[in-house]
Amino acid sequence: MNNIEVSVIIPVYNVEMYIYRCIKQIINQSYKNIEIIIINDGTKDNSIDEIKEFLLDSRVILINKKNEGLSAARNEGIKIAKGEYILHVDSDDFIDKFMIEKMINKAKKYKLDVVICDVNFYYEKNSKENMVLKDGEIKENEIIYNKKYLKKFFLGEGLPSVWNKMWRRDLYIENEIWHPTNISYGEDGATMPKLILKSKRIGKINESLYYYCQRKNSMMNTNINIMSYLKVYIKIITFLKKNKKLEIYKKYIGIYKYTYVYIHLLRHTYWSSFVQENIQFKILYKLFYKDLKKIELNLIKDKYMILLYFYKKNIYLGESLKFLYLFFKKIKRRNYWRKNY
Repeated sequence: MNNIEVSVIIPVYNVEMYIYRCIKQIINQSYKNIEIIIINDGTKDNSIDEIKEFLLDSRVILINKKNEGLSAARNEGIKIAKGEYILHVDSDDFIDKFMIEKMINKAKKYKLDVVICDVNFYYEKNSKENMVLKDGEIKENEIIYNKKYLKKFFLGEGLPSVWNKMWRRDLYIENEIWHPTNISYGEDGATMPKLILKSKRIGKINESLYYYCQRKNSMMNTNINIMSYLKVYIKIITFLKKNKKLEIYKKYIGIYKYTYVYIHLLRHTYWSSFVQENIQFKILYKLFYKDLKKIELNLIKDKYMILLYFYKKNIYLGESLKFLYLFFKKIKRRNYWRKNY
């Protein structure tokens, strides 16, 4: 294939129930000038058998490798990709039939480095709970620059994901940006801001073209490493320092700790019964209170004004912080009674 415009990268690991739907939706895209790179990350189930019929398509490339995780699989795909643009699709998700056509047309028309779309948050067992996740408030014909989008992102107005965005491949190659292989959860949060910082022209299609599938029980996995999200935050700080951009984003990156690290702590606090006894949780619990104290001392005198401040930035963030604050306060009281009575 010559002059491929879009390389679609799909890492595969133990998704035999979902992979057929994922690949079929990509094969049947209205836009045909694509290559489909399937990275078999040492899957232990019948995932590859489920998609054998699609391997006959000349646009499909299958790479078999030992299991090293999602990031390593994505990096492998990026290295061999021939397309001008890259689209990541997780193997248990799927995309709208016209997603690639709409995104590549937008990219070419406005000479974009990144094209963004909104996301359908798709619940596997209950379609009534499906909702649309907006990735920033950007007008359809608006071209924004990295600084503006990063500010929105750090304030919780963007999605910390690479898969609802089409990226110019050179952003990865020329800047040597790779997905971190030493982080198990939330790795997109470490990669995406780096790519955005190196982008010059960013546009958006205000349609939900990507379907993120929330599988049953996936939020209740007690092995989730919630400290990974803190590692992501530290990686972003390090990257901004290295590129001499930390001062520009300093007042926003502080908020990012809440919009990214503590929001994920909330998510696992809500779904996981194990979390109160988890060492990582206890560390973040102490860090959360320490950071709240800093905000009280440096920004806002009245502690209840903290929540109002965050509500103004992001309603969901305000609600989440209120939940976390009350939850931790409850645990603190409970621990006090256990120790003293």
